[in-house]
Amino acid sequence: EALEKNQLEPMQGQDFQDAGGRAIFELWQTQLASEQSGSVDTLREQLPVDLHARLDGLLAVDKTQLADDQVIRDVMLTLLRLRERNLKRIGQELSFLTVEAREAGDARAAEYDQIQLMHSKRLFLTQKALAQRWG
Repeated sequence: EALEKNQLEPMQGQDFQDAGGRAIFELWQTQLASEQSGSVDTLREQLPVDLHARLDGLLAVDKTQLADDQVIRDVMLTLLRLRERNLKRIGQELSFLTVEAREAGDARAAEYDQIQLMHSKRLFLTQKALAQRWG
């Protein structure tokens, strides 16, 4: 909801660079989309055993008991930082592909330019959201 309010796409598996975090997120999203209970127990049953400890760490209760708005702000900033880092990495890869295609005379260079333009807009919106005051 907060992402949409800032004209950003919802979180996606690709926002996670870590395969374990991505797997947990994507399985959770699949559960929610298929109208399953979305319970932690169901999620745990479907996860590979080696990700159970990771899930436990994510579910550990914070002893400081932050206020709900503080938790939302912190989660939003963390998600946006993850997305920004991944968008920067992808941008570097796109730049490399574009230069390589141009040097080879490949017609895909123009296509890469268009993709990079869309990608730059996503990065700009993410950085704009990070720069605003959250709370």
